Amino acid sequence: MGKLRDKVSEKASTGPPPAVGGVQEKEQRGPDGEPVSRALTPSSSLELAEARRRLLEMEQRQRRVRELEISLQQLRDILVRAEQEAVEHGELVNRIRSGAQLGEIGLSARSQSIKSRLKFRGHRAPLMLAAAFGLRGCVPWTRK
Repeated sequence: MGKLRDKVSEKASTGPPPAVGGVQEKEQRGPDGEPVSRALTPSSSLELAEARRRLLEMEQRQRRVRELEISLQQLRDILVRAEQEAVEHGELVNRIRSGAQLGEIGLSARSQSIKSRLKFRGHRAPLMLAAAFGLRGCVPWTRK
């Protein structure tokens, strides 16, 4: 505790006397410890201009970064929409493909049915004709 009191009393004794009216101005010191006036020197005005230029460059970079972020978000939205459309188109293609497969299955079943009917009718037709020709003599209106 004594060390802290010593440091505080040391700073109070070495500091400048308080200004009139209770407001104390801080005196700025240069790198060598000499006091620096508040008036702008040519080097400080150049430093200020350089700082302004750097600030403008930084603001331009920030603006460009924001524009790029917006562009990236728009590109992401476009890609998400394209992916959704691809999924929808894929589902549609799958439905068409399954419908075509069902159609092929139905067509092959119907063609088999037709073939079996034709096969049965093929044997039946000559029998019917033979029966008709054979009975022709028995039917009165077929005689000439």
